[in-house]
Amino acid sequence: MAPVDAAPIATTPTPVATPPAPTAEVPYEAPTAPVLSETEVVNGYLADCNAVFPGRPTPEEMMEVVGDAGNECTFLEVGQNCNPDISGCYNKSIECQSACGSPCKDCQSACGNECDTCKATCGSDATCLRTCAEARATCRTMCLAARDTCRSMGCATVESTCEVEHAAEIVATCGDCQPMESCMEASFERGDYEAAACHAASPGVPEACWTWCNPAF
Repeated sequence: MAPVDAAPIATTPTPVATPPAPTAEVPYEAPTAPVLSETEVVNGYLADCNAVFPGRPTPEEMMEVVGDAGNECTFLEVGQNCNPDISGCYNKSIECQSACGSPCKDCQSACGNECDTCKATCGSDATCLRTCAEARATCRTMCLAARDTCRSMGCATVESTCEVEHAAEIVATCGDCQPMESCMEASFERGDYEAAACHAASPGVPEACWTWCNPAF
């Protein structure tokens, strides 16, 4: 019997799809609030020395706007705080920061009056009017810088002083918190989240101490 020829083996490789090039990772950059340009500010004051610019909210969900967002002096953003403010010091800090807006508004008002006085001497001289507006813009920057210093330094002192006073109040009212903390921790581990046994064992402890000495806080 004549030999049977085997089918020829293909020598051309089957084309393989080229894998896509790896996509370069782009670092995440948090969005920033639009900032008024110097030209926009000067033009605003060229039209009106007492122009009021609104605050510029940061486009982040975790920020909360406090105060009047329509005025950059009183506009205030704070991070959302989900922890209980058992000392009241956090709220005092926010109140302090909000209060820093009032001197800023007074400062801006004085700057506006100076600008109006400056413009009154210019007549229709465009260069003179722009110089007045530029000076007004510089004055605005100084007002906002003073507000920021008030918030960052002055209010930090208010909060830290409050925390020291609160710590002293805890000692004066509750004494040593450690026994209460240990008792409540043991209760929590047993599933007694109200720490009923601890309350029953110490009926004379002021109610505030159960909050101030609570290890969960």
